[in-house]
Amino acid sequence: MECIRLTQAKGTLPFLAAHLLTTIESEIPRHSPVHDLESCLWVLMWVAVHIILDRTSNDSESQAEDADLLLKLMPEHSDLQTVGNAKTDLLSYMDMRLSNHFNPFREIILELSSTANTYYRRSVAKQRKRQQFEIAEIEDAFAAYVKTFEEHMPQEETWEYLHKLKSK
Repeated sequence: MECIRLTQAKGTLPFLAAHLLTTIESEIPRHSPVHDLESCLWVLMWVAVHIILDRTSNDSESQAEDADLLLKLMPEHSDLQTVGNAKTDLLSYMDMRLSNHFNPFREIILELSSTANTYYRRSVAKQRKRQQFEIAEIEDAFAAYVKTFEEHMPQEETWEYLHKLKSK
Protein backbone atom coordinates (compact mmCIF):
# COMPACT_ATOMS: atom_id res chain seq x y z
CA MET A 1 0.00 0.00 0.00
CA GLU A 2 1.34 3.42 -0.90
CA CYS A 3 1.96 5.60 2.12
CA ILE A 4 1.96 9.37 2.11
CA ARG A 5 5.29 11.14 2.64
CA LEU A 6 4.92 13.97 5.08
CA THR A 7 6.94 17.08 4.47
CA GLN A 8 5.59 18.73 7.60
CA ALA A 9 3.45 17.68 10.54
CA LYS A 10 -0.16 17.59 9.41
CA GLY A 11 -3.30 16.85 11.33
CA THR A 12 -4.19 17.67 14.87
CA LEU A 13 -0.78 17.53 16.51
CA PRO A 14 -1.79 16.15 19.93
CA PHE A 15 -3.23 13.11 18.19
CA LEU A 16 -0.39 12.30 15.77
CA ALA A 17 1.32 8.93 16.12
CA ALA A 18 4.51 8.81 18.19
CA HIS A 19 6.61 7.59 15.26
CA LEU A 20 5.58 10.52 13.06
CA LEU A 21 6.44 13.00 15.80
CA THR A 22 9.82 11.47 16.64
CA THR A 23 11.02 11.37 13.04
CA ILE A 24 9.51 14.53 11.53
CA GLU A 25 12.56 16.71 12.26
CA SER A 26 15.27 14.23 11.22
CA GLU A 27 13.72 12.69 8.12
CA ILE A 28 10.49 12.71 6.19
CA PRO A 29 8.39 9.92 7.72
CA ARG A 30 6.02 7.80 5.71
CA HIS A 31 2.47 8.16 6.96
CA SER A 32 0.49 4.94 7.10
CA PRO A 33 -3.07 4.00 8.12
CA VAL A 34 -1.42 2.29 11.10
CA HIS A 35 -0.49 5.77 12.35
CA ASP A 36 -4.15 6.82 12.08
CA LEU A 37 -5.14 3.86 14.22
CA GLU A 38 -2.68 4.94 16.93
CA SER A 39 -4.32 8.36 16.84
CA CYS A 40 -7.47 6.72 18.25
CA LEU A 41 -5.53 6.06 21.45
CA TRP A 42 -4.41 9.68 21.75
CA VAL A 43 -7.94 10.96 21.14
CA LEU A 44 -9.24 8.62 23.84
CA MET A 45 -6.49 9.76 26.25
CA TRP A 46 -7.35 13.42 25.59
CA VAL A 47 -11.08 12.80 26.17
CA ALA A 48 -10.45 10.68 29.28
CA VAL A 49 -8.16 13.28 30.84
CA HIS A 50 -10.68 16.06 30.21
CA ILE A 51 -13.51 14.01 31.73
CA ILE A 52 -11.32 13.16 34.70
CA LEU A 53 -10.22 16.77 35.19
CA ASP A 54 -13.85 17.85 35.11
CA ARG A 55 -14.90 15.15 37.59
CA THR A 56 -12.00 15.61 40.02
CA SER A 57 -12.11 19.38 40.37
CA ASN A 58 -12.04 19.05 44.18
CA ASP A 59 -8.95 16.83 44.23
CA SER A 60 -6.15 19.19 43.24
CA GLU A 61 -3.21 16.83 43.95
CA SER A 62 -4.33 13.99 41.68
CA GLN A 63 -5.79 16.48 39.21
CA ALA A 64 -2.32 17.99 38.78
CA GLU A 65 -0.92 14.52 38.04
CA ASP A 66 -3.58 13.88 35.39
CA ALA A 67 -3.17 17.37 33.90
CA ASP A 68 0.58 16.80 33.66
CA LEU A 69 -0.06 13.65 31.64
CA LEU A 70 -2.20 15.65 29.21
CA LEU A 71 0.36 18.46 28.89
CA LYS A 72 3.02 15.95 27.82
CA LEU A 73 0.85 15.14 24.80
CA MET A 74 0.41 18.76 23.73
CA PRO A 75 2.90 20.07 21.15
CA GLU A 76 2.17 23.68 22.05
CA HIS A 77 3.98 23.04 25.35
CA SER A 78 7.01 21.41 23.77
CA ASP A 79 8.69 20.56 20.48
CA LEU A 80 7.43 17.68 18.34
CA GLN A 81 10.37 15.41 19.20
CA THR A 82 9.76 15.83 22.94
CA VAL A 83 6.03 15.10 22.55
CA GLY A 84 6.86 12.07 20.40
CA ASN A 85 9.30 10.82 23.02
CA ALA A 86 6.69 11.34 25.77
CA LYS A 87 4.18 9.33 23.73
CA THR A 88 6.74 6.58 23.10
CA ASP A 89 7.40 6.45 26.86
CA LEU A 90 3.66 6.30 27.56
CA LEU A 91 3.22 3.44 25.09
CA SER A 92 5.84 1.43 26.98
CA TYR A 93 4.82 2.33 30.53
CA MET A 94 1.15 3.31 30.28
CA ASP A 95 -0.02 1.29 33.29
CA MET A 96 2.42 3.07 35.60
CA ARG A 97 1.38 6.50 34.29
CA LEU A 98 -2.38 6.24 34.81
CA SER A 99 -3.85 7.50 38.08
CA ASN A 100 -6.75 5.64 39.71
CA HIS A 101 -9.08 8.15 38.10
CA PHE A 102 -8.48 6.35 34.80
CA ASN A 103 -10.07 3.13 36.12
CA PRO A 104 -13.15 3.36 33.86
CA PHE A 105 -10.81 3.66 30.87
CA ARG A 106 -7.88 1.55 32.12
CA GLU A 107 -8.59 -1.67 30.19
CA ILE A 108 -9.24 -0.03 26.84
CA ILE A 109 -6.30 2.38 27.20
CA LEU A 110 -3.90 -0.41 28.17
CA GLU A 111 -5.04 -2.64 25.31
CA LEU A 112 -4.87 0.19 22.76
CA SER A 113 -1.45 1.27 24.01
CA SER A 114 -0.15 -2.30 23.78
CA THR A 115 -1.38 -2.55 20.18
CA ALA A 116 -0.05 0.93 19.36
CA ASN A 117 3.33 0.04 20.91
CA THR A 118 3.55 -3.11 18.78
CA TYR A 119 2.85 -1.17 15.59
CA TYR A 120 5.10 1.72 16.67
CA ARG A 121 8.05 -0.72 16.89
CA ARG A 122 7.12 -2.23 13.52
CA SER A 123 6.81 1.22 11.97
CA VAL A 124 10.27 2.22 13.20
CA ALA A 125 11.77 -1.02 11.86
CA LYS A 126 10.07 -0.59 8.49
CA GLN A 127 11.24 3.03 8.22
CA ARG A 128 14.85 1.92 8.81
CA LYS A 129 14.52 -0.66 6.03
CA ARG A 130 12.64 1.82 3.79
CA GLN A 131 9.66 -0.54 3.77
CA GLN A 132 5.95 0.11 4.01
CA PHE A 133 3.16 -1.73 5.74
CA GLU A 134 1.51 -4.34 3.55
CA ILE A 135 -2.27 -4.24 3.17
CA ALA A 136 -2.60 -7.43 5.26
CA GLU A 137 -0.62 -5.82 8.12
CA ILE A 138 -2.87 -2.75 8.03
CA GLU A 139 -5.96 -4.97 8.05
CA ASP A 140 -4.54 -6.89 11.04
CA ALA A 141 -3.88 -3.64 12.90
CA PHE A 142 -7.41 -2.41 12.15
CA ALA A 143 -8.88 -5.72 13.37
CA ALA A 144 -6.84 -5.48 16.60
CA TYR A 145 -8.11 -1.95 17.29
CA VAL A 146 -11.74 -2.85 16.51
CA LYS A 147 -11.51 -5.94 18.76
CA THR A 148 -10.15 -3.78 21.59
CA PHE A 149 -13.01 -1.31 21.28
CA GLU A 150 -15.57 -4.12 21.15
CA GLU A 151 -14.17 -5.91 24.20
CA HIS A 152 -13.06 -3.03 26.42
CA MET A 153 -15.28 -0.02 25.78
CA PRO A 154 -16.34 1.33 29.18
CA GLN A 155 -19.89 0.32 30.01
CA GLU A 156 -22.47 2.54 31.63
CA GLU A 157 -21.83 1.11 35.11
CA THR A 158 -18.15 2.06 34.92
CA TRP A 159 -19.19 5.66 34.36
CA GLU A 160 -20.85 5.65 37.78
CA TYR A 161 -17.36 5.95 39.25
CA LEU A 162 -17.00 9.29 37.52
CA HIS A 163 -20.44 10.49 38.66
CA LYS A 164 -19.48 9.72 42.27
CA LEU A 165 -16.28 11.75 41.90
CA LYS A 166 -18.25 14.76 40.68
CA SER A 167 -20.61 14.67 43.65
CA LYS A 168 -17.80 14.68 46.26
